[in-house]
Amino acid sequence: MWIHADASSTVLITFDIVWQYYLGTTFINTGIKDHMPRSKSQDKMSLISVHVPKKMLEELDELVRRGIFPNRSEAIRAALRDLLYKEVFKVKTAREEEKEEELPISLVRGR
Repeated sequence: MWIHADASSTVLITFDIVWQYYLGTTFINTGIKDHMPRSKSQDKMSLISVHVPKKMLEELDELVRRGIFPNRSEAIRAALRDLLYKEVFKVKTAREEEKEEELPISLVRGR
């Protein structure tokens, strides 16, 4: 796991756990620290670059400092998981509503 923040507040994070969540893969958060050897599951992670405002990065670091998250990567993965869950839920709900619109009204209302 590697995180880097430069003067422009570019943050590089790993993305695999969020993608696993999005695809419905079950995983366990082990809290692996940055100094530990990479596991096979970590090798599957992709590295992405994200530009964030300096203030946002400072607030993220404060969450890490308080111990809410073990590191920036975990905090960002949690935020991405929440976003993906919310957006996937919206899509599933919209699809269900579309299916209901195709049914006769008597079936939709449970008659």
